[in-house]
Amino acid sequence: MSLNEILGRARRESRTVLTEIESKQILEAAGIACTETRLARTRAEAVSLSAAFGYPVVLKIASKDITHKSDAGGVKVNLKNADEVEVAYDGIMQSAQRKFPQARIEGISVQCMAKPGIEVIMGMTRDPSFGPVLMFGLGGILVEVLQDVAFGVAPLEEKDAAEMIAEIKGKKLLEGYRGQDTVDKSCLESMLLRLSAFVDGRPEIAEIDMNPVFARSDGAIVVDARIILTQPTQPVQP
Repeated sequence: MSLNEILGRARRESRTVLTEIESKQILEAAGIACTETRLARTRAEAVSLSAAFGYPVVLKIASKDITHKSDAGGVKVNLKNADEVEVAYDGIMQSAQRKFPQARIEGISVQCMAKPGIEVIMGMTRDPSFGPVLMFGLGGILVEVLQDVAFGVAPLEEKDAAEMIAEIKGKKLLEGYRGQDTVDKSCLESMLLRLSAFVDGRPEIAEIDMNPVFARSDGAIVVDARIILTQPTQPVQP
């Protein structure tokens, strides 16, 4: 599904928050690698998709009304066989319905378990004065604990992306700290540049959150993503 089709559907449904699947489709179209994610509407579909992806897999709640999946008990990882997928599917659905009884639930998203790496975050927010501002830092739960992030105003140049990565305090983690593999920083720079190119001139995109991005010696991949649109009646910033 194209960007315009996704945006059009969201507008028709009077929502500004895109689903994980929609967000990843848009980012993939922008040249940013994401874990392939498919929607399962039944337990049997979840098992079938898991077998097609190959185990282990990750299951997540798919709902336009549940922004933070973990708050709903809506994430199960490292599922190794069909039995585990069935149990996880039922558990996620029951938990989400109990904690968010008014939420409209589309089903369960299924994705392969990504090869682990250093967790980083990339994103964009729209500043009233500067327009799209990109962000890079340590991701996962560390982003809330350490708040170790750097910012750059779009459009970025190559030196800007490199400086953002070099600016964070935890950059040693990207350089093979204590025997860990060195992260491919050129890949991270490329992702930031592609994100910058994508958001520049697209005022309908209010925010992008890519967290975590697994950064490794052989590249990087977005594991979870969320895109928020501007309000249709809201004047957008440049």
